[in-house]
Amino acid sequence: MARILVVEDEQIVALDIRLHLQRFGHEVAGTFPGAEEAIEFLETRDAQLPDLVLMDIHLQGEMDGVTAAEEIRRRFHLPVIFLTAYADEETLARAKVTEPFAYIIKPFEERELRTAVVLALYRHQMRREMEQREQLLSLVMEAIETAIVVTDHQRSILFSNSAAAALFELEGQDVPLEHYVPMSVLTEAARSGPGSEGIPWTRLKNENELALTVLGHTLSGEAEYIVWVIRDTTPQVRRERAMREKEEQLAHSRRMDAVGRLSAGLAHDFNNLVTVILGYARLALDDVADSPDEDNLKKNIFGLYDTARRSAELTRRLLAFSRVPVVRPEEIVFHELIGMARSMIEGLVTENINLDFDNDGNDAVVFIDPNRLQQILLNLVLNARDAMPSGGSIRVTTEVQELRSPVTVRNRTLDSGCYAVLSVTDSGEGIAPEHLPQIFEPFFTTKDETQGSGFGLATVYSAVDESDGGIDVSSTLGHGTRFSVFLPIAKGSSVDAPIGATEKLEVGGNETILVIQEQESVRALVAETLRHYGYTPLTARSVGEGVLMLRRFPRVAAIVSDLSAPYFSVTEIVELLRENPGERVPRIMLLLSGAERDAGQDETLLKPFEPLELVTRLRRMLDSGVA
Repeated sequence: MARILVVEDEQIVALDIRLHLQRFGHEVAGTFPGAEEAIEFLETRDAQLPDLVLMDIHLQGEMDGVTAAEEIRRRFHLPVIFLTAYADEETLARAKVTEPFAYIIKPFEERELRTAVVLALYRHQMRREMEQREQLLSLVMEAIETAIVVTDHQRSILFSNSAAAALFELEGQDVPLEHYVPMSVLTEAARSGPGSEGIPWTRLKNENELALTVLGHTLSGEAEYIVWVIRDTTPQVRRERAMREKEEQLAHSRRMDAVGRLSAGLAHDFNNLVTVILGYARLALDDVADSPDEDNLKKNIFGLYDTARRSAELTRRLLAFSRVPVVRPEEIVFHELIGMARSMIEGLVTENINLDFDNDGNDAVVFIDPNRLQQILLNLVLNARDAMPSGGSIRVTTEVQELRSPVTVRNRTLDSGCYAVLSVTDSGEGIAPEHLPQIFEPFFTTKDETQGSGFGLATVYSAVDESDGGIDVSSTLGHGTRFSVFLPIAKGSSVDAPIGATEKLEVGGNETILVIQEQESVRALVAETLRHYGYTPLTARSVGEGVLMLRRFPRVAAIVSDLSAPYFSVTEIVELLRENPGERVPRIMLLLSGAERDAGQDETLLKPFEPLELVTRLRRMLDSGVA
């Protein structure tokens, strides 16, 4: 049942219409002879408006039905059926403008009126639902962050949501879409078809590069429209880029770990060989030291010794890169240690290179292994020197910098705070941009194979990283390179006495020493070295044989054993050599190792070593009675 308002100036006709409507089952909301009264009635019924208006065109008062119908449609959104005796062209033309739901000519038949009312109510309901859907769709279009643009087949913009307006700063609806998006992108996007992810496109906005995808959907009908969906994929592209960078960093780290494990294995075997070469060369030099007629022999042996010494340094750097060493960090004044290394560094540069030190004098304290810090400086200066074959300048600076926000460098993101910064700047050839990502990789070098092993910067990277520091590099071809090392400053720390020289010791002796070493050449060298300095050596080929020797020879004063014995860990070796029910266990143990390892209260000597190092350490331990 519907509520219907009747506007008719003839009372008899109005009554007849009322009766018809009531027979149809509808309720008559009211009858009025003039348009003014009907509109006034509607103004007082905002909450209970009728569902339909039946209106004559010629009415009492100044307002006719056509004007009243336009007012009712505009203000109250009600459907209107004209019920009139006028059907002239002028009246029909005026009535069309108001979009009436029916136009019935008097006199009418009951069936005609009933049909018109039913259809008008249905059409009005459909129109209201469509308007509601359009409002909902409009809200949804404005709420989504994806840009939506509707154009005709000539690409003129007919509709755009707020996301599109913000993205393109649209100047008006009549501007073609190719004014904002390249025509080639639009053409390809329109051909991509359903299911496509869209055509990628980049656009600059406020000096920022946006990553976008464009997709076109063609709607065919009486008029052809194209719906363009333009997604901003910038966050996704940035995440994917960051993920790729993380994956590359992980792959780089894995490569470095793999090379580290390889280098540790190779260095162990190589160290044994170099130890023997160093030892016999040193002993031979001692034997010919007092023979003036043996100059050539002495020269040749010294060449052998010097080559072995440099080979030993290479394996130390190899092991340092592999992270095998157990570093011993301590609190040191940053610039003082750099200053102590100055004289050593000055001897490394040629006369055509100007070496300049600039120290800000700050007493900042860092927590790092002193040897590692000097190693960092040494490798950076050597790298700078090699970059200037024709000469130039190297500037070494130390300063304190405060980072007010996190800063990303080559190996990590540094937290905000104070850092001691070591910078080495050269005026050399610079590093090509394509080489920068690889310079810290082991074995990578742009030098001739006779000039560099590719371990210098890899060693620096490893040393800085294990010290919780950061390293960065900037370079311009033809204008030089700058390496900067950031080390966190120790807070509230005190500095121990400066790194001192070793005390002078008498290294010879007459004690009995047990040597446990699987490698025959190393075992023979150690025994010969001990014998050369007055000691009495006993030798064993394994830990088990060494334990038996200890039970047979109770007067052994010390043990020199290798920590790389097969089938035994460091702890097991120490425990086996200390077990002896007769309390005949020697109190002193000097453990040989290819890499620095924690041997508890016992001392370790890193291979390759020179004979004097071995007997000096042994003598100090014997004299101090270290257990």
